[in-house]
Amino acid sequence: MKHKFLRLALSLLILLPTACDEDKEPTSYAPTLLTGNVAEYTRFDAVLTGSAVENPNSTTQCAIGFLISTSASLADAQTVEATAASGSNQYTAQVSELTPGTKYYYCIYAGSGSHIVKGEIMDFSTLVSEPPALTVTTVSNANEKGATFNAEITDNGGYEITEQGFAFKVYDSESTPEPTTYDHTLPGTLKEDSKIFEATANTLQANTRYIIRAYATNKQQKTGYGESYIFSTEELKIPSLICDAATALTAYTATVTAQVTKDNGFPITRKGFCYSAENHNPTIDNLLIELEDKAVFKAVIDQLNEGTTYYLRAFAENEKGIGYSPIISFATTTVQKAILQVPVAANAQYTEITLTSSLTVPSGSEILEKGFCYSKFSTKPQTDGEHTTDKSAGNKLQVTLTGLEEGTRYYATAYAVTRDGTFYSTAVQFNTLSTEKPVSNAPTFEGIGENEVTAKANITSDGGTTLLRTGFCWSDALTAPTTNDQVWESSNHSQTLSGKLTGLKAGTKYYVRTFAENKNGIAYSETAEFTTTQTYTPTLSNPEFPEIYETSARITASITDDGGSAILEKGVCYSKTVLTPTVEDADKTLKDENTGNGINITLTNLEKGTKYYVRIYARNKNGVSYSSAREVTTSKNMPPEVAELSISDIGDDTAKASASIVSNGGLEITKRGFVWSTGNASPTLEEGTDVGVTLTGNFEAKINGLQPATRYYIRAYAINKAGTSYSTPTYFVTGITYTPSVGQVSIDETKIRTATFSASISYNGGAEVSEVGFCWSNSTSEPVIEGQGSKFAKATLNSDGTFKLTVSNLNSYTYYYVRAYAINKNGVAYSAGAATFTTERDEPGGDDNQPPKPGVE
Repeated sequence: MKHKFLRLALSLLILLPTACDEDKEPTSYAPTLLTGNVAEYTRFDAVLTGSAVENPNSTTQCAIGFLISTSASLADAQTVEATAASGSNQYTAQVSELTPGTKYYYCIYAGSGSHIVKGEIMDFSTLVSEPPALTVTTVSNANEKGATFNAEITDNGGYEITEQGFAFKVYDSESTPEPTTYDHTLPGTLKEDSKIFEATANTLQANTRYIIRAYATNKQQKTGYGESYIFSTEELKIPSLICDAATALTAYTATVTAQVTKDNGFPITRKGFCYSAENHNPTIDNLLIELEDKAVFKAVIDQLNEGTTYYLRAFAENEKGIGYSPIISFATTTVQKAILQVPVAANAQYTEITLTSSLTVPSGSEILEKGFCYSKFSTKPQTDGEHTTDKSAGNKLQVTLTGLEEGTRYYATAYAVTRDGTFYSTAVQFNTLSTEKPVSNAPTFEGIGENEVTAKANITSDGGTTLLRTGFCWSDALTAPTTNDQVWESSNHSQTLSGKLTGLKAGTKYYVRTFAENKNGIAYSETAEFTTTQTYTPTLSNPEFPEIYETSARITASITDDGGSAILEKGVCYSKTVLTPTVEDADKTLKDENTGNGINITLTNLEKGTKYYVRIYARNKNGVSYSSAREVTTSKNMPPEVAELSISDIGDDTAKASASIVSNGGLEITKRGFVWSTGNASPTLEEGTDVGVTLTGNFEAKINGLQPATRYYIRAYAINKAGTSYSTPTYFVTGITYTPSVGQVSIDETKIRTATFSASISYNGGAEVSEVGFCWSNSTSEPVIEGQGSKFAKATLNSDGTFKLTVSNLNSYTYYYVRAYAINKNGVAYSAGAATFTTERDEPGGDDNQPPKPGVE
């Protein structure tokens, strides 16, 4: 039978003979004890041996056991019960939970009552912990980028493995050191119920030798390694290329060609050239030209910098990656530039002008072409637009442009062409001569009436030519009227205008502009506005119905504008059949005799539950105005209307129902609530279970006593004197709850008589936790809150699910078991397994032969 190392401490006293009087012989004698050697031991366990021969004169039976301690004096020794085969005086005891690599002292003892006697003290040492041991790594599925590795843990070194994986590095030569966890590592995944673990690498270098070995680390932070293994990744099957020297070099361009010498069995999906003036090993991350035609491997690279050395490689890509050619370099030449002066425009006419300029070029440069570019639209005209050449020799440029448009703005640049391109001057702006359209100011108005007005204005400029027409144009729709609209025209085309605009509409806004015309066209002034005067019929608000009953309804409205004239009559007209009733065709018209702009009329003698069409009216001298037609339906008592049934807070035996009453049916609600059933999809008060609620506002109720994991059909209902109505039925399913899940107990602090515990609830089981706490015992490893030999105490549950408790009145220097518990409506749950602790020792008690204190176990 195994016994844990930590047990109750026992004060050690020499067993003495006992007698009643001085002249009587002793009746109890100690046995003869012999401590034996340790039969077997490991890192954590040992089997203690010894013998005990009873004194034949003793009349008292002794308890035989072993004392064990890490102290040679056995001052803090622990007791372990011993066992012997039937009829044998040879005793053994197995102890566990020892500390690896530790020296222990032990002896056999015999005890009677509160007295014990010890045998010879002997010692042994447990085996030390070691790094884990592993097998050699096996490699499979090796390719150009990775492989799969497997290994097995053959010995954990005495402690649980906390980490396992593979360490690897590039294998350069036989002198390459074996890899460790300071090199590259891959975490390994343990296979189920096995000590074999596996990992896959997929970012290795192609065509490379690697050295790899498995490693594992245990809780003692000791790391062990397996035997190393050397393997190689496959060659990367990317394309191979060659690139020819660059040709046709200029200051800005170069022509390059290349060839794919080997595609390694995979189709080319992309190819081109990459180049850089800074990077001597250019890649596709630098400047790039990609060829669309896969059959051609030639390109002209442009937009280069003059006098610059470039480094270039051809590239091709297949599904295995990108291959590059050897690097070539080339240098662009110096640009043959032409510097041109800004053109000078002179002798501007209606359709022509003379442009002059000059240019300078570096020595050795040749001018292939020179001239001027011009445009009405582009501010930087170039040779892709209108241009003219100067055929003369030398560095001077002069050209007369003809065929230009009168009065037009142009932009012109001088240009010159060399071997390396076309160069331009800064642009000059010029205008051809022209007359202009007239200019006039906006009209002003006098004598504004309902049908006419007098407009006045001045022509401030005739545009340098004879005026052909002058006058005013107007419109009540267009904000920028023209001579295509209403027109008043001056008979003498004078520059001072005054004219009467007639035939206007009352109360209308008009837009008016002055116009003047010469040979260049018609010009208009800015727009001026005026509005003719007008009175009009009243304007009313839409009717409102603050009170609606079965045979009457009160209507309110207001006259928002009297139309500029006194109100002669106001009231309401209504009809059951005419959708837009008037005072002529309404079923009935009621006048409002009250003064002011408000209207407040009560319609009486209406039919129950009937729709009426209602309009407000008001009359002034200009006629009658009406509001929009509104509908009003008189009340008619009927059963209520219930809607918006929803279910929330669904538990395993409760749920919350909510609903609202859309209409009371014109009568007081006498009762409302919810009815539900497990069998009827449309339950009624006669067939379901009912819960009633109060009669204010929207209503809700908590339904109790439900069965878990059960589908319930539910409807809301409401009752008035006209009857009972129900909402559309719906359903819900109750849930299932469990007892809580309690985490392991943590021993935060122990003292002589007190200890502090903490734990947490990882899941409340789906129901509210009503109580938490701890139970403890020094006699059973599974204490419970109502168990014999156990004690318990409640704790306070924090909002984060943790709880903590300090208990007192414990025995000193005593070994305890403690478990956390939590209670919800489904019962009590305990933490998995008990935590253990030993209270601190009281003040030292001298040597081992002192008598025990009362109450010490």
